[in-house]
Amino acid sequence: MFLPKLDYLRYQTRFAVHIAARDLGKRLATAALIVGLVFWVKGAEHAAGIGLVLAAYEIAGTWLYRRIADLDEDISLRYILAVWAVNWSSVIAYAWPAFVLSQEPSAALLLGGFLWLFGVFVHISNSFASLPFFNWSLMVPSFASAFVVFYLAARNEFLRGSPLEWAVTTGLMGVYILNSLDTLHKKKDTHSHDAGDHLLREIGHRLRNVAREIGLAARLGGDEFIIAIPDLSSDNLAERLARLTLEEVEQPYLYNLQTELRVSASVGIGICRHTGAEVEALCSAADKAMYSAKTSTTEKSSCFHRHDFPLR
Repeated sequence: MFLPKLDYLRYQTRFAVHIAARDLGKRLATAALIVGLVFWVKGAEHAAGIGLVLAAYEIAGTWLYRRIADLDEDISLRYILAVWAVNWSSVIAYAWPAFVLSQEPSAALLLGGFLWLFGVFVHISNSFASLPFFNWSLMVPSFASAFVVFYLAARNEFLRGSPLEWAVTTGLMGVYILNSLDTLHKKKDTHSHDAGDHLLREIGHRLRNVAREIGLAARLGGDEFIIAIPDLSSDNLAERLARLTLEEVEQPYLYNLQTELRVSASVGIGICRHTGAEVEALCSAADKAMYSAKTSTTEKSSCFHRHDFPLR
């Protein structure tokens, strides 16, 4: 049971590495912006401290990402934990400017700190929404940082703030809007035929991993694939294999190192003891069950039983 979960974490880690490398330029630009704001508000010492910590995290992350990208073998648990630890703790580092701004006696700068922290939330949810392990675990330090900001703000008394401070806070909102529009543009890109071919190849690779040495995975044509596994001992085991197949196929795919692609799938199961050993009858049964799954509103897989529907 642990090995499939470890494979799932390996896949999420590789995907997280690609996402982090893709967004490096955007993170560096926004980090430079907030360090400049801290320099204006608190001076060189605070700005240098935040800047050095953020730079250290980006250097460590980049080294890890390149190291993992060069690995041909499966990612070890050590690397999985290292990538997770860097991402997890970097959330607190990126929330640090919000701690600084919330201690200033200005309502405008307090709002600026909230906007910055909200931007951290949005970055996590946009970047890791399809990677549950990273998404939900990174939300923990994000929420904890929000409570720290609330605590610091509650201990302070605030003035209205100068027009310049409100202008700076408005600028932060503008940066957030531009980042949101960039994310929306990426999600609405129209993908080419190359992307479709890439998906088909990647699906084939994943199905071969499911079949491993004990079975056979092949493409029938179009977007239909088949997995043949001998000697399944029970219907329940076949249905568990179908769920594993769906879990593998419906994980996100990375195209051109920057675009996340997702597919939905339906699985039809044909078993020799219900259909006979002839290949044609077995494939027909699986095909019938697959179309039953496609039309179902609750299930994505269906197992053929002779009493449920006749062979075509």
